[in-house]
Amino acid sequence: MKSTLYTAKSAYCLITIVFFSLTTTVLHAQTAEELYAMGRSSASQGNFNAAIKNFNAAICMKPDYDQAYFKRASIYYNTGNFKEAIDDFTKYIELSPNDEKGYYNRFLTYKALGDKKNELSDINRVIALNSTFMGAYFKRGILYGDMAKYDLAVADFSTVIEHNGSDVYKAYFNRGFAYAQLGKNDDAINDYTKAIELKPDYEEAFVNRGSVYAGLGKNDLALQDFNKAVQLQPNDGDAYADRGDVYNNMKKHDLACDDWKNGVLYGNQTALDHYSKYCKK
Repeated sequence: MKSTLYTAKSAYCLITIVFFSLTTTVLHAQTAEELYAMGRSSASQGNFNAAIKNFNAAICMKPDYDQAYFKRASIYYNTGNFKEAIDDFTKYIELSPNDEKGYYNRFLTYKALGDKKNELSDINRVIALNSTFMGAYFKRGILYGDMAKYDLAVADFSTVIEHNGSDVYKAYFNRGFAYAQLGKNDDAINDYTKAIELKPDYEEAFVNRGSVYAGLGKNDLALQDFNKAVQLQPNDGDAYADRGDVYNNMKKHDLACDDWKNGVLYGNQTALDHYSKYCKK
């Protein structure tokens, strides 16, 4: 069986190389490196089909050409061919096992497929290879949150914050969300507040902090946050829906219905449910 597969692959590569040698686009390409360079050039111009053909030929000439596999995988990923991307990133990893970018890009591909188990395995490997890559800790924190592993999410976002990673305000925001899910409301409020200090127009942070205040019965503080959120993003159905709930709790029925109506306008399902139940005559 191995001999048959090898023969078939060799025949395919021979056909590929002969075909390319007869085309004007690679007439002068004599080496795998030249084919690879032409593939990169085609990719940079958005000519992905030509790029793939060049990388195919380069790999046929040089089966251990790790960068050709990586570039071909990147094209597959960007064009939504995720299975092919995973196959090529996996081959890149086999050839360059100590380069975290192979694992990181395969992680992104698994993420696009919703394969959380393999996502976690790859992002763990990225961090093992490069413990200073704060972006990997942030991505893993998001993944842990998606998996409802909020304690682990808190730990990863804390690492990003401690090392002052880029966009640290996002780490505060996401750690605040994890704290809220753990019922640590004071910690959640503190983190949302810090995110707002770092990014004063962070509308989502106002919405989330307002939701925590509302859950604690601090309606006036919740209203302040939802008012600011609506000011910053007038099309956010979540802010209208949540502010409507606060008004309803305060027995301000007309204001609640007005906000739920706006929430419906901007696609919020909770607002639709509440408006249908409490406001329609």
